[in-house]
Amino acid sequence: MSMALIFATKEKYEVDANQELLALGASNVFGSFFCCAPLCASLSRSYIQYQAGSKTGITSLVSASLILCVLLWVGPFFELLPRCVLASIIAVSLKGMFMQVKELAKFWKLSKLDAVVWLVTFLTTVLINIDIGLGAGLLASVATLFCRSQKPYTCLLGRVLDTDLYLDIKRYRAAEEIPGIKIFHYCGGLNFASKNLFRATLFRKIGYLNQQDDDDSHLTKSESFEWDSNIRNKVQCVIIDATALSYVDAPGIKSLVAAQSELVANDVTVLLAGANGPVLEMIERYNSLESEQLQLDTFPTVHDAVVFYKMLEAKKDTSVSIQT
Repeated sequence: MSMALIFATKEKYEVDANQELLALGASNVFGSFFCCAPLCASLSRSYIQYQAGSKTGITSLVSASLILCVLLWVGPFFELLPRCVLASIIAVSLKGMFMQVKELAKFWKLSKLDAVVWLVTFLTTVLINIDIGLGAGLLASVATLFCRSQKPYTCLLGRVLDTDLYLDIKRYRAAEEIPGIKIFHYCGGLNFASKNLFRATLFRKIGYLNQQDDDDSHLTKSESFEWDSNIRNKVQCVIIDATALSYVDAPGIKSLVAAQSELVANDVTVLLAGANGPVLEMIERYNSLESEQLQLDTFPTVHDAVVFYKMLEAKKDTSVSIQT
């Protein structure tokens, strides 16, 4: 299957996995009645045929016929030929595949993790075996995904003037923070493995600094936070932008509950914006089963949450002025 996908990518055509596996299984079943060796894909032979310009399955029929002729009649003429000569034919045919090592520099510039996966797969395939190489590449890819899940993209959003666009304030100069409001953007899944990192990053982004140290290691392990009085005056509302929150589980919701409780205890309003349907359904199921519920006002967009909070503040100011 891997060989079929490699050449399908080169020639830009689709591969039916069921058809390929059915053909492989049928060939092995048919060959078992005639004491044939198990069938599998050959990297060298497939690449030789590809280099020769083969396009259809007739190429395999012609190749099998030639091999049959070699085994029956021409074989004795190659009996005294050194194996190194035969190996050189395979090495020359695979020259194009080995030259793909030049792509390592491109992958390294794009993503170092992707370059490591490519290098592990390439070296294991060349030095050991194709099957082991594919397995090593798969394990390296899974490890890469795990590493990336532990470092999700987070930022504070600011509003572009006279629009309802909210962008990363560090990447876009036109984005400016709204006074008193911190919009925390989190990209990734919120689960048991990333819950502590989520909570730590949230408090650090909104301006919390520990008296002893300000690194994430202490924040990740801490269960309670001491708030600076200056932060209370600067931050009145925290909006969690969940538009890129792909998944949340029960431990992740517990971290949200803990963060909300800490913020509310310090007179900070917490709002949730842009959460998708599965995330909201998971929160509803969690609230129906747990005593400590996550009670958050949810909004379809960040702008709706900002407008809602400004309306609340306007009502508070109006009521205060009436009372005075």
